[in-house]
Amino acid sequence: MSELFSGPIHDGLTIGELPSHNYRVPRTLLAEEAAAQLRTDPKLPGIMILEHHGGPLVGVISRTRLLDLLSQSFGRELYLKRPVGNMLGDRTTLVLPATTPVPAAASAALGRPTDEAFEPLVAAFPDRPPLLIDAHVLLIAQSQMLAFATAT
Repeated sequence: MSELFSGPIHDGLTIGELPSHNYRVPRTLLAEEAAAQLRTDPKLPGIMILEHHGGPLVGVISRTRLLDLLSQSFGRELYLKRPVGNMLGDRTTLVLPATTPVPAAASAALGRPTDEAFEPLVAAFPDRPPLLIDAHVLLIAQSQMLAFATAT
C-alpha cells in the first residue's frame, strides 16, 4: 500500500475515510502566512479559505497554484502582503459529501477542466467542518480499489 493511503480497502470506500487535512484560514489572512504554513507542512495539498474565521468555505487554493502565482514575475510583490482570498481567482472548488464513494469522486475530480483535474477537493460532513483531500491520495485509493476488485 502507498504511504499516502494505507487504510483498509473495501468496495464501499468513501472520501470521508481517506487521509485529509483541516487547514482552514479566513480569506483575510496574508498570503505570506499561508505560504509559510505550506513550507512548514510539505504534505498539505492546499488551503481551505473561509469567508471569516469559522465561516463558510469560499474556496481552496492548492499548494501548486499558490506557488505558481508566487513564482510569476512580480508574484511575490503582488501577493505576499495581500489577503490569501485574493489568490482564488475564478476557479471553482469541488465539494462533495463525505459519503461519496471514491470511484465517483475520482470521476468528478478528473471531469474538471484539465488545469484543475488534480487540484484538492473538499469532503463535506453534515456534523463537522469540511476536510481537504489531496487528489493524488484519491487516485491512489481508486487504483488500490481496482486492484482489490480484480484480485478477488
